[in-house]
Formats: sequence, C-alpha cells, structure tokens
Amino acid sequence: MKQLFKRNLLFLVPITVIYLSFTAMSYGQALVFVEFAQTEPLAVGERINVNIRIANGQDVSGYELTVGFDSSALRYLEGANADYLPANAFVIPPIVSNETIHIVATSTTGAASEDEGTLATLTFEVIAVKASTITLMNVILPNSDGLGLAVVTENGEIVTIQLPLIGDVNEDGKVNILDLTLVASNLMAAVPTNSRADVNGDENVNILDLVLVAQHLDAIGDNQAPELRVIPSTKSTSTVSTSEEPVVVSRPPIDYAAEKKAIQEVYNAFYKAFNDLDIKAVQETFDTGNIEFGTIFARNEPVPVATGRHNVKTYILALWAGIGTKGAKWGQNSTLSKVWIRYTDSSLEACALGYNCYKGAYPGETHLYLVKQKGEWLINQLDSVTQQNIAIFGLDNAAALRIGKFFARSSSDKEDLAP
Repeated sequence: MKQLFKRNLLFLVPITVIYLSFTAMSYGQALVFVEFAQTEPLAVGERINVNIRIANGQDVSGYELTVGFDSSALRYLEGANADYLPANAFVIPPIVSNETIHIVATSTTGAASEDEGTLATLTFEVIAVKASTITLMNVILPNSDGLGLAVVTENGEIVTIQLPLIGDVNEDGKVNILDLTLVASNLMAAVPTNSRADVNGDENVNILDLVLVAQHLDAIGDNQAPELRVIPSTKSTSTVSTSEEPVVVSRPPIDYAAEKKAIQEVYNAFYKAFNDLDIKAVQETFDTGNIEFGTIFARNEPVPVATGRHNVKTYILALWAGIGTKGAKWGQNSTLSKVWIRYTDSSLEACALGYNCYKGAYPGETHLYLVKQKGEWLINQLDSVTQQNIAIFGLDNAAALRIGKFFARSSSDKEDLAP
C-alpha cells in the first residue's frame, strides 16, 4: 500500500447503478448494460475488465452490439464471448476501430437457458485519468426465429474526483496538528475510531502513520498535488425503447417450403402419437399456452371444444376410450392439404387443413392453428369435423369455424399466405 503514495494519478472503475422499473423496461424488453469488474483504484498502465451483461432476456439466441470508448482515456486490449449463450456458440472475432469494438455471437444449439448473464467481456488499459463513458450502440438480440427483441441499454460511466490530501485524517483540507493528534489517539487500537488514521493502509496505526502525517504538514511538506481517482457515477446514459410492444429489428422473408415442411412434420408426429395412443407424445406436439382441441363426430352433436392442457388430455383419453370415435384412429393419413403462413408482430403463425379424425364414410377435415416458438412449430388450436357435419353446422364458412384463430379464409393479407 505504501506505493500508493508514489502515484500522482489513480483510476477507480465504477459499478454502474442500474434502475429497473416498469417505466424504463417494460415487459418483453431485455436490458443490456455495462458492469465493471473492479472497484479498487487503478493507475495508468493497469487494466479495466468490463462485462457486457443482459437481464430479462427471453429466447435469446445471439447478440450483435457495438461498444464505444474514449481512446484518449482507454486502450482496448482484448474481448471474448462469455457464458450466456449455450456452449459452442459461433463467435466472430471482435472488429476493432479507433473508438469502437463490434461484437457478434450466435448459438448453434438453441436459445440461452437463463434470462440473465454475461454476454461478453472486454479488457482495456488505462492510458489517462479522465472522465469517460463505455457506450453500448446498435444492440441486436435475435430470438430463435431470427427476429429482433426489444432492447434497453445502460452505458457505464467513469468519473474523476480529487481525493483528500495525504495525511488529512479529519478531511478538513489541511494537514496539521489536529491530524497528528487523531493518529496518536488511535495508536495500537484494534479498531481505529477513524479509519483514515491508518494513513499508510497497512492495517495498523503506529509510528509509521505519524511520520507520514508529519512529512506532509502544510508548513513544511509539499502536499499541493492531491491524487485523482474516479468513483462510481450515480447516473448512466441510456437508450430506452418506449414501446410497450416488442420492437422488430428484422423480419426475414418467409421460407414457405421449409416452414410448410416443418409444419407437416409436427402434424405427422401428432398423427402417429394419436394413433399409437401415446398421450405424452401427443402433448409434445402442442404449445404450452391455452390450447384448444375439439371434434364434431356425430350428427347434431357439436361437442364443446376442450381448453387447456388438462382438459385436452382428458378429452383425448375419452376419445380413445370409445366416446365419439368409438376407438377409431385419426384420419386416412397425415397429409395436410393446405397450409397458410404469415407474421403476427415478430412471430410466425400458420393455419392448415388435414383429414378429419373419424375413419368413416365422411372423411371431413381437421382445422389447425399453429405457432412457432423457439424455432419449433406447435399446435395451438385443433378442431375436426366430418364432411357431413360441415354441411350441417356451416363450417365451410369462416365465420362459423369453431377454431377462433383460423385466418386462411378471411385474411386479406395475400402476400403472407402460401396455400
């Protein structure tokens, strides 16, 4: 610690104070912010370790961002992807210019499992003691569908202050007999009444501290160049998205062939699971939300649609037990005759037609509504009806469909439809 007094300029890295509130970060918005690893003074030539952190991340599969810094205060040394993304992420080496570092990384195995963590780490060298800012710019967080999430950013502030004079134990801006007295009164004390009485920082108050104060008395010492350090700032500049809805950074064109293939695959899985009487496998084809499932299997008996995972499970088990279909399995085959796909906000949704569940004289049709979650298509609503009952209940009219989100026959957004 004695070498502390040989330094004219010192640097302290702050931990940025982050205010999380419903006004600053609405539901669905991720927070990306700067966090400093050190809180001890750092001199010119020493290193600052900076973490780029994330909080409230949902279905994050990668990141792209630019970090700005003051090149007259800091020199960039190195940077690396951290541990927020799953292992074996694809990382592009940082692209460095005079005052920016551009960082890109993406997962190859799915989205991050946690909602908070460290995206990347950066290391700088202190080259001058001055106030500066570590700035986050152009932050993009894609989800597993390749769509941008809403993002709030918080920068990191580095602020300089002037420390008390060496030996100024009572911090009155002078070094005199009062400071000598304070040190003397704490000699050999296990716990000093004033922590600054330990002038040399060796965790003991003794003659060495008295000597330091004596050497810096105003009357005889040269104590006119107080040290400069930096302290944590209580503010940090930010870029905040004020929209309550997710901000769509990008909306790539729909690859209809690939998406229709994926939708057919999930329906194949449902078809096989239903015919295998495998309720667990059936449930894996549904999303985790408020799913709906129904059939109209007999003339003039429109059985209510089951809503929710528990009710759907009970309903399917009843079908297997012989109610309605009397043990008949699902459809002639699993081929979907039509599929429609479009965006809703920043996510993909689809509707499809397949064969009715009842293997009888009236093949009918099954209406499906699907959503894409974390890169996987899942069934959200399903309703099946025989051809005979389509005529009875008027289900060839979109307005009469029991499946509420079926959009193919009523949507006017033709560019988003792919029959």
